Amino acid sequence: MADQAVDLTWTMLAAGADQLVAEEALAVGVPICAVIPFEEYEIDFEGEDRDGYRRLLQKCSTIVRMPYQSRSDRAYEEAGRMIVDKGERVLAIWDGKASDGRGGTAEIVTYSVSAGRPVDRIDPYTGTFEHLR
Repeated sequence: MADQAVDLTWTMLAAGADQLVAEEALAVGVPICAVIPFEEYEIDFEGEDRDGYRRLLQKCSTIVRMPYQSRSDRAYEEAGRMIVDKGERVLAIWDGKASDGRGGTAEIVTYSVSAGRPVDRIDPYTGTFEHLR
């Protein structure tokens, strides 16, 4: 199969995998679009993670702010679903375990598959890679 160009990388810029993927996208010239789940999202970050979030947010080609004022599972779930709906495929760096609440990685992967989006999963502990459908 021929390689396809990536137009945008959609992300919540969460600490860890989201920020790593955003950095890599920018390094190869792929613009990033941040979906901010709630108004005071920055409270989710501390120290270097907050610095990374702020720096990457400034580099975004687009920023979409969800209409929620405070942290909630619904805010995360709707932001995750928006990311899936906007993209053509999903990269999930996920251990395969259930989420603690609505809007976690497990729920968004399930939503992605049900929406017919190809999902590429990397297990962060083993480094294994698989395609989910």
